[in-house]
Amino acid sequence: MILRKALVSLALGSTLLATVGTLAPAAQAAPVAPATSTAVAVPMDSCPCNPPAGIGWNYIDNYFWHDDCDAAGRRNLNTGRWTEYQCTGGGVFSNYELWVR
Repeated sequence: MILRKALVSLALGSTLLATVGTLAPAAQAAPVAPATSTAVAVPMDSCPCNPPAGIGWNYIDNYFWHDDCDAAGRRNLNTGRWTEYQCTGGGVFSNYELWVR
């Protein structure tokens, strides 16, 4: 899993560097206006993308390993903090998301 994340990061970094390298001469030729947008770069898996079916589910956090997601869900299920949990998502380009109700 760690190797998978490293390879994805390496591939994205190489693509970004190639894009920046081709844009640099054009950026120097013309003055650039200050940015007025409030958009912020968001890291991968910072928002929930795999909600479970049905209503009443709340997103808690994401986890790289399914075992960590499952352990967090079970731990708070046993304390009575919530009545159900699901670990959704997970795969080559996404982490596991903990959803509870």
